[in-house]
Amino acid sequence: MLLIILAGSSIGLNIGECIMKKVLLLEFNELTHSLMEEYISAGHLPNFKKFHNKSQVFKTDAKANGEDLNPWIQWVSLHTGLKPEQHNVYRLNDMEKFEGDFVWDTLSRKGIKSWICGSMNTKFKNGFHGLFVYDPWATKTPLHPVGKFETYIEFITQSVQGHASNTNVPAKDFLMYMLKNGLSVKTVIKATIQLLKERIFGAGKWGRAMILDRFQFDLFTYHYQKEQPTFSTFFLNSTAHFQHHYWKDADPQAFGLMNRTVNKEQSTAILDGYKNMDNILGDVVDFVCDDTVIMMCTGLSQQPFLGEDRSYYHINSFSQFIDKISIKQKVQYTPIMAEQFHLECESVAEAKQLMRWLENFEMESNEFFYVGSNRVFSLSIDNKRVNVQCRCAKHVSTDSKILDKNENKTIPFYDVFHKMKDTKSGIHNPLGMLWIFDNDKVHQIIKDPIELEVITPMILEYYN
Repeated sequence: MLLIILAGSSIGLNIGECIMKKVLLLEFNELTHSLMEEYISAGHLPNFKKFHNKSQVFKTDAKANGEDLNPWIQWVSLHTGLKPEQHNVYRLNDMEKFEGDFVWDTLSRKGIKSWICGSMNTKFKNGFHGLFVYDPWATKTPLHPVGKFETYIEFITQSVQGHASNTNVPAKDFLMYMLKNGLSVKTVIKATIQLLKERIFGAGKWGRAMILDRFQFDLFTYHYQKEQPTFSTFFLNSTAHFQHHYWKDADPQAFGLMNRTVNKEQSTAILDGYKNMDNILGDVVDFVCDDTVIMMCTGLSQQPFLGEDRSYYHINSFSQFIDKISIKQKVQYTPIMAEQFHLECESVAEAKQLMRWLENFEMESNEFFYVGSNRVFSLSIDNKRVNVQCRCAKHVSTDSKILDKNENKTIPFYDVFHKMKDTKSGIHNPLGMLWIFDNDKVHQIIKDPIELEVITPMILEYYN
């Protein structure tokens, strides 16, 4: 009965007659050259193959490494045309310090409508013309228009961040919202199959990330149809997540492992992620107008992480953290991604005091770290905000303790933290993909890599 009701309420993808050139930027975060080639050759990705063979094919080079090679830095460069040292955004959810223009700000001043759907680490200026939904890790960027997307983004945020989220939207409220905002029969069927797999086999929860992709695509296409934007972005991160955590399961030989040592239930996650994005790409090509330029970009890519397993640890809860670490200041807690979070103080002086306090927590041994000291926290400060993450990257034994040098006491490590389920098996690579499908241009493969910063000028050229 539910499927019948949803089928009757789904929104079609008939965009209608197009009257001017449009640009749609598909942001498939961190898809990887070698895997794309392997899966296309094996016949798994027919839509990517067809799209590639009709596109101008570029490689991009982020020209960064280490901590500077993170997507929340590189996507800002791509969207602004500025190098990292020019935009100075080096952390996720760190946009308040950037006062320059994103590409959609420039277009808005020309009266061009944009639809920004989920792009990473973004914001907009006064006078923005169009619709704007931020990424699931943002906390300070507003939505636009106000009142249109709150239920959607709050549910997606709690789904992505889990217990660390500050939101609590019931599933039934989200379902009712999506029924009014483009929920498709295809998504309902895929979500039903996913839940049945979990219930019958008791595994495969990682597949929920692809269902979130479908929800986002339904939302995007519904408002694309309704608003007819001239410039759009559409961001997906699920496959990047799969690569980071399941590469060892997908390709154990690359890590010197035997098949029996991996989690077989997760071994298809990466391929399934690519297939899911191939399916979405096919839907995009079907519903946009013939004069729409489709730019598929990955920002950067990944490669196998062949070092020792890297583990992640997040605080059990904010209240428990405050109690165990004995924080005296009044602070506002904001979860970010994985083990990272922010603590916002009421003054710069209190933020400095808090940072000094947190610097005095150490582990009993350096065996839980790859590099550096025994300090528990990696810390930095931005005005009234202290950026925090747990430095422990190896397995922490159950009886391990934290040394509190402020109050001369010990704290059981797992009274403060819990080990996150996944370990890291994929690491960032600076080379990415940019495929541009434009009916006015012929297929071409450009060998020399281009920098991410040139993509904004490429977009603006379409609008003179």
